[in-house]
Amino acid sequence: MNDKHTKFSCFTDGASDFMFDSTLYQPGVHGILCSYAIGDKADDLSAVNDNSPSDLQALIEKDLAAIFPGKRPKALAIKAQPWQADEYTQGAYALFRPGQWFGIRAILQEPHMRVYFAGEHLADEQGFMEGALVTGVQAAASVQEASESPLLQKSGHPAIASRLQRKYPRA
Repeated sequence: MNDKHTKFSCFTDGASDFMFDSTLYQPGVHGILCSYAIGDKADDLSAVNDNSPSDLQALIEKDLAAIFPGKRPKALAIKAQPWQADEYTQGAYALFRPGQWFGIRAILQEPHMRVYFAGEHLADEQGFMEGALVTGVQAAASVQEASESPLLQKSGHPAIASRLQRKYPRA
């Protein structure tokens, strides 16, 4: 823990569940420790935080002390984000059951007519916002490519008519 470039991530059976150093190799004295919990554990941690953020901080510091014997880790601040309570997301990342990843993901990646899908649940780096970004860029490129098709150019659909008129003016 004395070396700011210590590679650190671990799963625990403690309060922290999964945690990792999200500022590895970034400049500065202090870092950011991310901790993910899912399901019932996420609900329990949210309740602890709602009742007493300092109690949640103490639980995480206790987990760190168990991981780094002889050290007394101290968090400078804590920010909890219970995604399951967020009115817009209503949860976090997709959680596939054993055997679903390869079969369902491929199906979900397929467009439905002219609807293209994006999200962390479709990404190679599933579970992270970077995966949502990558699949969003891929979906946008697919939409753009589809809009170049001669069949679509003949479409009178109002959602694309003005774009097509600008791009392919009629002589």
